[in-house]
Amino acid sequence: MSDNICLFGGTFDPIHIGHLKMISTILENIDIQSLYVIPTGDSYLKRGVTDALIRYDMCRIALDVYFKDNSKVILSDVEVKREGPSYTFETIKYFKDLYPNKTIYFLIGEDSLLYIDKWKNYQDILNDSTLLVLRRRINGSFNVGTEAEANRLEREYKAKIKLIDFDFDISSTSLREMLEKGDNRAEKYIIPTVYAFIKEKNLY
Repeated sequence: MSDNICLFGGTFDPIHIGHLKMISTILENIDIQSLYVIPTGDSYLKRGVTDALIRYDMCRIALDVYFKDNSKVILSDVEVKREGPSYTFETIKYFKDLYPNKTIYFLIGEDSLLYIDKWKNYQDILNDSTLLVLRRRINGSFNVGTEAEANRLEREYKAKIKLIDFDFDISSTSLREMLEKGDNRAEKYIIPTVYAFIKEKNLY
């Protein structure tokens, strides 16, 4: 059995098919024992975020459907329950203390890599985990800035980074805008049970 675990944090506001495909991509490409999906509690980087418990419920609904037969995918409430701002370095330390003999991967998109030095105690994140960075093709080409930034972090901080190709491009921000405008195209990117929950709770 693998001694690797992967952490996938985010606001998931809302969780969408892109997030679920990100998880599937990691399961297909990286040998891991467990992948923890960790909704942010109190986000210090974003404002106007939907209540943490509602976002947690959306994640639960999505994972119960999309990964119902995969015990590797686990929903964690560690940040939802934590008081005060949610800091990634604290979450990674929590899992590192919980599993001292396991390698910890931290899954992010390439946009996050490009501003990771804005995160609190980002050097702890780089020291305590291996970054799995999903990069997308834009007009058929990868962003050369992503690889350059990965190389810089590896050189300056001895960071451990794996770049993984990923072909899906939708954001929670654009979906919220669609939902706010009543644009039914959003339904294409959100699984039906989560979409029904959003409508039931009159979110966005």
